[in-house]
Amino acid sequence: FDANNENAEKGKKNLVKAQANLRIVDRIHSKNLIIDNTIITFGSFNWLSAVITPRSSYCRYETSTVIKDQSAPALIQRFLVEVSAIPLIDR
Repeated sequence: FDANNENAEKGKKNLVKAQANLRIVDRIHSKNLIIDNTIITFGSFNWLSAVITPRSSYCRYETSTVIKDQSAPALIQRFLVEVSAIPLIDR
């Protein structure tokens, strides 16, 4: 999380305002989202700060994968165990 990025900061505030359980951790590049223990997304796309204008020199092709079938709950639990060992960033 780049606290100096205005778009990322606005996105973080909007997530908190929407009562999302937001965890910003150190040493993880992927962006992950868990919804109701039934859907997990992960990938490199910077949801809070991405430049999506195709003509911009800052626009990058990045992706996220969504898993919402019967394997999602087990993958979510595995991810939560693994990420719980990573230190939180206090921002």
